[in-house]
Amino acid sequence: MKHGLGATPLLLAACLAHPFEPAGARPFSPPPPLYAVWWQRMETCAQITAPLDRIEWYEMPGDQFATPDGPRWGWWGPPHAIYIATTHLSDERLVEHEMLHDLLQTGSHPVVFQTCGVQEPVTASRGLLRMDVQRHDRRPPVQP
Repeated sequence: MKHGLGATPLLLAACLAHPFEPAGARPFSPPPPLYAVWWQRMETCAQITAPLDRIEWYEMPGDQFATPDGPRWGWWGPPHAIYIATTHLSDERLVEHEMLHDLLQTGSHPVVFQTCGVQEPVTASRGLLRMDVQRHDRRPPVQP
């Protein structure tokens, strides 16, 4: 009996060649100067250093955008792409959350997200109030 892989390698290659990219993404570079402060804070917390300029930044029009995991305000994609909805470009916790994904090179949420104060889910849920997220933020304020 002959067992072949058939189209599996071709399908895998196609998926790797074209990772998920939200529709309407607009590149922006360089990121706002305050992002460097936030990046340094995430590097310090995670005890990982990497160049901020490795990230490809994308602005998504509106308040949220569709992803395979549902609507989001922010999204990290390997190896170094971060997508942020226009109305959340200045959302410190959200941007830091996506930065931490990039530093760790994972889409999962290990305990370091809680340690660094960016563990809340980044979903565009009607029931999630931004005030509730900020109230539990234990990080020191940023001085630009």
